[in-house]
Amino acid sequence: MQNILHLFLAEITAMMDLRCTLWLFIAMLSISSTDTAFNSSNYIPQITLQQVLGKVTATTFVLDIPQCVFSDYSGSDIWLVIAKQDVALTLSDSALANKRTYNSFSGNGYYHIQPYSGITYPCSNDFIYTRVGNGDSCDEVAFCNGPLNSSLAYRVKFIRLSGTTLLNSTQWSAVISLMTARNRATIDTWPGRRSGGMIVITTILSICIAVFLAGLIATFIVGSKGRQTHKTVEKIEVPLSEEIKLDDYQGPLTDYETNIPKI
Repeated sequence: MQNILHLFLAEITAMMDLRCTLWLFIAMLSISSTDTAFNSSNYIPQITLQQVLGKVTATTFVLDIPQCVFSDYSGSDIWLVIAKQDVALTLSDSALANKRTYNSFSGNGYYHIQPYSGITYPCSNDFIYTRVGNGDSCDEVAFCNGPLNSSLAYRVKFIRLSGTTLLNSTQWSAVISLMTARNRATIDTWPGRRSGGMIVITTILSICIAVFLAGLIATFIVGSKGRQTHKTVEKIEVPLSEEIKLDDYQGPLTDYETNIPKI
């Protein structure tokens, strides 16, 4: 009886240990998920790695939307800060919380883009992006997503504000440089400025084209002479091997005349 009681207690203890372990695992998983959502300071904005047409242009670039970073802040406003690369690292939290318009960029060196709710930044595996610099009506919208300057390099970061208080933010992105277009009037087309490889390739192509044209002309001339030779017909007189006498033929004269080939 005592052995049975010990076995029963041992089973109850094992079941309790299993239940405690399960609850501990669930609690740790919940804490890990919460840390992932709250720990926005580890996120670094970046140019998307997906295949997007015009990923970086002279006035825009495509930025990945943070996943699982601001998804728990559905009631908060998430701003995107655009700054010159040399100004970005000097901005304090109070400066970032002081929202600047697009038209003030030339004097401040940074500006804020119209905010979106935290619900816009979901926690999913879907590819979501935003094109920075894609706006064109900045006279009517203060925090406009206006076109960028191709001669400048930028850094960006996402921030969460409550009024004029910075609650949390991501890190600054790496330096982002835009495409720079060249004035076609400044492009030198003189062959003397070309590299040796280009000159060799151009020379070889020119020779090949000259040989091809020469062969084409020669083929045309030979073909024309051949057609003229076939059109020339020589008239050859073939003598009869023996004299044909009409007296030796007994058949009808008309048949004879019609069957004799004329020469």
